[in-house]
Amino acid sequence: MLKQRTLRNSIKAVGIGLHTGKNINMELFPSDENTGINFIRTDIDETLIIPAIAENVGDTSLSTALVKDNVKISTIEHLMAALSGSGIDNIDIEINGPEVPIMDGSSKQFIDLIENAGLSKLAEKRKFLKITKHIEIIDGEKKCSLSPSNNMNFFASINLRQRDVIIAAWLIVVISMVFAMIVIGGITRLTGSGLSMVEWKPITGWLPPIG
Repeated sequence: MLKQRTLRNSIKAVGIGLHTGKNINMELFPSDENTGINFIRTDIDETLIIPAIAENVGDTSLSTALVKDNVKISTIEHLMAALSGSGIDNIDIEINGPEVPIMDGSSKQFIDLIENAGLSKLAEKRKFLKITKHIEIIDGEKKCSLSPSNNMNFFASINLRQRDVIIAAWLIVVISMVFAMIVIGGITRLTGSGLSMVEWKPITGWLPPIG
């Protein structure tokens, strides 16, 4: 039976905001079961908690941003990936600026900090979202679908009509406590005014479990 997890010790991270250029101080604290992942903008209101839930996603242009009561925290995706891959269910994140520091541009430094801090198991069982039937959303030429599966696999494709595009193709495969990010397309420079296509295809590749 999988139990909920949090940090064993707190973590401090300092870096630059990718979109604002501001110096950002961020600290991650252990939290109790069933509290979830919560952001707190200490530079605005230390009492306002912004839960990392779908209902609070307010902007997805260039990054993912959470918004509550007109308070925004953006560029959360790399940190959220590190927390998910490390199996962390509950954590409080205090940050003194409008976005999570970009660090090295990936989740690696966040994962390194989490591994150094250690993890603690909590008493409550983990909660899972189970897809029981095929779901599809279409918006113009954009389409997203979910289907039942015993594993978590992502497949994606993108069409771009641009003169000069640099594209990196990635596949993320997550199963249980395994978190793998594998470059499958490399970086391709495309020129001309025709249609550019990159496909993300399923491959097999695993990293050792974290924690």
